[in-house]
Amino acid sequence: MATRRTSSSPAAEPTIALLLDHLERAFRGPSWHGTSLRGTLRGMTPARALWRARPDRNCIWDLVLHAAYWKYKVRHRLAGGGRGSFARSPANFPALPAPSDAAAWQRDLALLDAEHEQLLAAVRGLGTAGLPERRGS
Repeated sequence: MATRRTSSSPAAEPTIALLLDHLERAFRGPSWHGTSLRGTLRGMTPARALWRARPDRNCIWDLVLHAAYWKYKVRHRLAGGGRGSFARSPANFPALPAPSDAAAWQRDLALLDAEHEQLLAAVRGLGTAGLPERRGS
């Protein structure tokens, strides 16, 4: 009789560990694809983060908040929760803070970091038995 594997089984741990490693490498590095997200943001000033190639294009600050939102959204889906509420609105591309100064930039970088840490915690709590069912849900 086959036993169901959970995150505490020896076979499950490498799968979760590999997933955590990939998430962390993409976020902090070293990554296979080039500079990690946080590496790209190192030394970024609010003025540079606000620059837009054209008025209808996203700036780096927009994309930082977008990344934070999707870390939240994936975590929320993994937890199987109902509708949640992201810390900023509108959710997917939140409005930039006013004023968009150094303090606000640091707060939004801290939001990105916090969402990343919470996503890692959610992944640590996963068992591998349900991973195939979660794909695409």
